[in-house]
Amino acid sequence: MQRLGMVKRNCMNRRSLSWTCDGRVLAQLTLVCDVDCHEAYPCLKITGHAHGRRVDCLVWLDSAPMRFGGERWYALCPHTGRRCTTLVLPPGKTHFASVRGWGVAYGSQRECEVHRAYRAINKASSRLRGLSKYARKPARERLDVWSRDLVGRI
Repeated sequence: MQRLGMVKRNCMNRRSLSWTCDGRVLAQLTLVCDVDCHEAYPCLKITGHAHGRRVDCLVWLDSAPMRFGGERWYALCPHTGRRCTTLVLPPGKTHFASVRGWGVAYGSQRECEVHRAYRAINKASSRLRGLSKYARKPARERLDVWSRDLVGRI
């Protein structure tokens, strides 16, 4: 939401998003972020359809001041009441909550060592390709050695 520019003080923003997989629409959701506009407390309203079910969810938002100015926004998990930065909707469920609130594992926690190593190699390779031409030599060498070391382990 922050990347989309939806969370701004004294504003109400609305976005419609679609998620697809293999050309099939998995979810069509409308996000309405109200920060001190109509509601007394900042909130996120999520409505639409996902995994063949109707989704109608309200998530409260909380902000924390940052050290050098500005603020950082968090969602309050409906299950645990704790701050979180990521909300998930498992298949078959009708409302969003944090990963801890649902008690599910992240995808990387379920991977075997080989797939985890391939993901690390791809991450290092993309970082190496994305480096500026003015990047220092030690940074380039470290990424290059790291990816070659991972390939050697597989």
